[in-house]
Parts: sequence; structure tokens; C-alpha cells
Amino acid sequence: MPNALQMLKECALIDLRFALLDVEFDGSREAVARALHHADEARAYLSIVLAQLIDDVAEGDESADAASIEGSMSEVVVLRSATP
Repeated sequence: MPNALQMLKECALIDLRFALLDVEFDGSREAVARALHHADEARAYLSIVLAQLIDDVAEGDESADAASIEGSMSEVVVLRSATP
């Protein structure tokens, strides 16, 4: 499901923009910590996208598997809830 992959990419971009804003407008220690947190979240989203793209190529299928993406998104939710 390409729309799900696009949504993950957009979430990553949003997190990266927040990271940039945190560092640009407030260079404090707390802002840098927030920026790193946003960057970690973006990395998680992009890791899911990359894994799905690799799976699609391996399967010879150009469309993403919605169930697989939903499972990966649940992993991100679990990771985010475990992050302080």
C-alpha cells in the first residue's frame, strides 16, 4: 500500500522538521535532547519504509503489504511509548 509508505515518509519529515526547529530556535541542552528524540523517531519511520521496500523488491512485488506495514507501525508505537 503505497499510501501507507508515503504516510510514514511524511511522519519522518515532520519529525526531522521539529528536530531542525528545536536546534535552530533554541540551542539549549533540552532542545538538543528533543531534536535527538525527533531524529530517532524519524529513523524508526524510515527504517520501516526501507525494510518494506527491500521486502517488495525481494518478493518482486511493487506494492507494499498493508498487514506488514501495520505490524511495523505497531512496533513504532510500542517503541515510542517505551521512550522517556
